[in-house]
Amino acid sequence: MSNAGITFHPRLFNPLYWHLMPLLRDQAIRFIYIEGGSSASKTFTIGQALEVTMFEHNISSLIFRRYHVDIKDSVYDTFGTALAKLELQSISHKQEDLIKSIIGDAQLRFRGLDDQEKIKGIEKYDIIYNNEWSQFDEDMWDQQRKRLRGRPNQKFICDWNPVSSKLWQYENWLDKDEWTDLPLTVDAPTKYNALNGEFAFKKINKAGNAVWIKITYRDNFWIVGHPSGKGGFVDVHTLADYEYDRLHKPNLYRIYANGERGIMRTGGEFWKQFDDLKHVRPVVLEKSTIHVSLDQNVLPYVTQSIWQVLPAKKLIRQVHEIPCKHPDNNAVKAAMKLVKWLDAIDYKDLLYI
Repeated sequence: MSNAGITFHPRLFNPLYWHLMPLLRDQAIRFIYIEGGSSASKTFTIGQALEVTMFEHNISSLIFRRYHVDIKDSVYDTFGTALAKLELQSISHKQEDLIKSIIGDAQLRFRGLDDQEKIKGIEKYDIIYNNEWSQFDEDMWDQQRKRLRGRPNQKFICDWNPVSSKLWQYENWLDKDEWTDLPLTVDAPTKYNALNGEFAFKKINKAGNAVWIKITYRDNFWIVGHPSGKGGFVDVHTLADYEYDRLHKPNLYRIYANGERGIMRTGGEFWKQFDDLKHVRPVVLEKSTIHVSLDQNVLPYVTQSIWQVLPAKKLIRQVHEIPCKHPDNNAVKAAMKLVKWLDAIDYKDLLYI
């Protein structure tokens, strides 16, 4: 791969890079969301993509962290390392909170959102990258979306660790959209461009203007080694740490190794011994009678839990749940949601409430 007179070996890049580059050129794509566990090389790979794009297409990016104090020793340092690994220092100039191209006028500017006034003026940038997006307040995101305007192919990139299933990013934004799976491979100058088929995903929304990617450490060749046997690095200590968490701290393992949404624990749980790793798994709806248990609270929502009794298997198990948030948190509208679900599964048997 060549750019600005420099040839890059494909082994310098993880698979995420090959997925990012065509998305950055695609004018139909406005939003790129990248979530995943730790050691997935999200920030480093995004840094590589934005740096190469800066030199190749003279495109400027603005990189936000929630707090300015975190920039120097985190995302700015990571971008600097990526620049050095690609040997691009000779055509760039670094200063505080800034990396500039010296073969064009494009730049990578780093800002904190301690002062939301810094959101103003973002329209002159082509790409807004929200690093550690889960730390941002929702109104910051709302302001960004309204202010990035006036130029073709302007984009948002957001990355985060799925530290909680209750993040507003899920509840108020991503989960409100409809998503369709995309292939985990792309056209690239290397056959090693596939995301891990077991733990990663890549999706596009119904409007066709957003792509959502999930990766884990398994997609980082500097943790698991390059599949060719050449390049990358096998980090035995990080792998051993993940194995320890798998055995002794399963919730940490699920979040930081597998990139799955975390479960918030408050200490006030009613069922103290409930363990979502032991007691939650996919189940098949049997050809049997359905029992509905209705939680009559209205705040934060009405919950309908769907159960089946299977005497032959000596089982009573929950097979579905219908949370009815406002404005569906009353008896009539909750019942309508239940009927809609029963119609969807073509249920014809008795129903016990």
